[in-house]
Amino acid sequence: ILLVTGVPGLLAFPWDRILYEGRVRVHLMKAALRAWGERPWLGWGPEGISTAYPSLAWKISDLPPVFGLPRSSHGIWTDLASCFGILGLGAGLGILFLTLRRALVRGEAGRAGGLLALLGGASFHRLSVSAQLLSAALILPANRESRVHRRATARPLRALIGLGAALAGAQAYVKGTVAEAGLLLAETPSLSPQVRLRHLDLASDLRPRDPEILAARARVQALGGGLDDQEASRQSLRRLLEMDPAAPGAHAELAGVCRQIYLSTRIPGDLDEARRQVIQAMKQTTAGGETLKEAAGVFMETGEEKLLRTVLERARRALPREAWPLSYIAYLQIRQGDSVGARHSLSRALELGFDGDPVPEGFTRLNFSVLLFQTGDEDGALREAVRASELIPQDPAVWFQLGLLHLSKGEPRLAEADFNRCLLYNPSHTEAAEMIAKIKKRK
Repeated sequence: ILLVTGVPGLLAFPWDRILYEGRVRVHLMKAALRAWGERPWLGWGPEGISTAYPSLAWKISDLPPVFGLPRSSHGIWTDLASCFGILGLGAGLGILFLTLRRALVRGEAGRAGGLLALLGGASFHRLSVSAQLLSAALILPANRESRVHRRATARPLRALIGLGAALAGAQAYVKGTVAEAGLLLAETPSLSPQVRLRHLDLASDLRPRDPEILAARARVQALGGGLDDQEASRQSLRRLLEMDPAAPGAHAELAGVCRQIYLSTRIPGDLDEARRQVIQAMKQTTAGGETLKEAAGVFMETGEEKLLRTVLERARRALPREAWPLSYIAYLQIRQGDSVGARHSLSRALELGFDGDPVPEGFTRLNFSVLLFQTGDEDGALREAVRASELIPQDPAVWFQLGLLHLSKGEPRLAEADFNRCLLYNPSHTEAAEMIAKIKKRK
């Protein structure tokens, strides 16, 4: 009995670690235990980790690269602890222990085995449904007094429930595992976007209306970098929001994609959509670091410094170890002429680091270049601008800054090439066009 019912439940965790983003599960269990530690007696209420997660996520160092609002910690007992604290967990385990003890005292091996299977199968969600259904079949009344009278119905009923549970569990496990494996492979950076999309196609065939698969598709499409890829990502995110208007992180991701499209097209409607989406994302109670980062980028493009300051104040309180808020703060300080404050902010940002993310590091080095140029350090400014051009080569502001530096150092040919590159990424950049005209006039 234990081999049939308990082992599948207990084996769920090792298989899931291999095939279903075990890193995410470990992360969620840590989050649930941290939530329990903050409210040990009564917990966070029925929503449990969903309520606690926004205030806890940034405290956990092993946060997966892309992650939304969790609905559970993938463990019955960790969910019980985070929802109802020590009292709820103790009541649940106490009831299970007393029932198991009663079954053992009465010599009801079938019922005891079913309860043990329930204990193991409920520890991790994969296969726990089939394990619990099998447990229900074995927990059916089978004491000595009623055995003779119920044998005719109990045995066939147990067999029917057990067979149905085994078939349902096997089907759900195979389909779920293949789909989850497709999602896992879609988040593997070493694979090309084309290969990752093929895995998502397979997962989508098995779960055609799964918001998680649609969100993963949008993220992979955005990795292509081209305007067509960005547009495909935008359409996927729009469909996701049609299916689930409250999809965690979808509004912020759509805002980021629209902003990237705007930087390529300079069509005001794209920036307007980015602004609408980021404001919608900010209204959600689960708005986290990625939402704040997208909001800062959008408000910088729209020139709304008051909203930008509000976002940065919120980011500094919630994310004290993140570097990107300091980069935007330095941008505002440079505009205000506070060179001392800007230098301190930029140095601190570079000291904290960007975990390999080229965009915020490139933006930081561009701001450092502007600051050094204003204070007369042209060599340092050129060094930072060249580094920024390697990190964010499609940003027109980088090439405009390089053009100004090359022109200041008496290299008009290089400056003209830089200004032309700026116009390539932003054809409406009037200042770059004016500088090219001045250079040609001097010739």
